[in-house]
Amino acid sequence: MGTEKKICSENLAVYETLRNSIISCEERIANETIYMYVTYFALFAFGFEHSWLFLVSFIALVVFQSLINSDRLAIEKASSYIRIFFEEVRGDINWECFNKDLAFVRNYSKRVQDAGWFIFKYSSSILAVISVGAIFYTVAKKYGYQVLLMPDIVEGSVALVLCCFVFHINKKIYVNHGDDDIELVGDIRRFYDMLYARPKEQNNSPLSAELLKQAKNDFKTLYNVPEMPEEALKVLQKWINDDYDKVQDG
Repeated sequence: MGTEKKICSENLAVYETLRNSIISCEERIANETIYMYVTYFALFAFGFEHSWLFLVSFIALVVFQSLINSDRLAIEKASSYIRIFFEEVRGDINWECFNKDLAFVRNYSKRVQDAGWFIFKYSSSILAVISVGAIFYTVAKKYGYQVLLMPDIVEGSVALVLCCFVFHINKKIYVNHGDDDIELVGDIRRFYDMLYARPKEQNNSPLSAELLKQAKNDFKTLYNVPEMPEEALKVLQKWINDDYDKVQDG
């Protein structure tokens, strides 16, 4: 009983840690969006004096949007791990499963997808279009209907390329519906099945060591860590050994 209580408390501690990481990522996304706007409009204001700063603004948008995408991906990873390793197993915790319920997502999306939601989601793309417009405005104001010089043509061309690149980065943003995270969920579910849902006869086969090695490699790749945590490795090895003992006793 004491061991079960300890395992249960450790599981809840991991669950709480993952939930806190999701909250932390959500806070970082809000801050990164604010910093993106502040940095962008600082560059934009000086861009009318030094037009090359308009090009720098694209770089700032790419950097901040990449950070936002990374945090959204981290949220999806933690959320999927919670659903597969905790909520679907326990049955008494359902928050992340609820957030993936298709009926709820459909109705919730209708309520939140207004103009403000659109601006928040596509902020970097909207700002990139503004920068392109500002560059063409400064060029037109400088030359009017005269023939454009090569540096200005190059500047305009580079701006269009950078604007398309911002669109591409912004398009990769993770959202909480559809099939956007299906590969991520599939990888985590495969890892779960490898740990807990394999047939018992496999644990007593010569492949056990190879499967353990594969699980360790998959863990390191999925979570981008140099080594599988020692505690997780102990749990995995104990599970294999326990099943091996059961097979031998039987």
